[in-house]
Amino acid sequence: MYIYLYVYIYIIPPWSQALWWISRLRGAIPAHRLPPTYGLLGKKLSYGVDYGNYMHQLGAEFGAAPALSDLCHRPRVLLAYCLGQAYVSFFRLVGPFRSEAAWEDSATELYAPVLQRGLFTNLVFVVTMLAFGSVSVAALVVETVGTRLGLVVAPQSVARKAGRTA
Repeated sequence: MYIYLYVYIYIIPPWSQALWWISRLRGAIPAHRLPPTYGLLGKKLSYGVDYGNYMHQLGAEFGAAPALSDLCHRPRVLLAYCLGQAYVSFFRLVGPFRSEAAWEDSATELYAPVLQRGLFTNLVFVVTMLAFGSVSVAALVVETVGTRLGLVVAPQSVARKAGRTA
């Protein structure tokens, strides 16, 4: 158990950082990046990091974060990705470090914990994702419609990205 926790906490983040740095040295990552979005929401700890978001932002920056459309042809991998943790193997499914072995590992070893959790626990995860996803979609619709009608002012970051100034 101690070895697993040591590997999970101390080895995996440097591994993803190593993939990011290799891509950065190859020139695949632009110098001007998006600001980090992986800080803890409560801001109680300024150094706190949401590990899953951190992994996904790194993966997205060097083109290794798989889209759901990439995963749809392997249902076990899709379920392991959606209901599992942010393992490094998921960021070797597509992109510059793509590996067929990562697809097999994701479909077997990373799918197994999802099954071991049981149906009820996985249903709780799915219902939670659907509930928060619905709220996010509703907020997107309200913001989009409100912005187009002039009822909502777009945030500065959105205005800059669209080439507008507020």
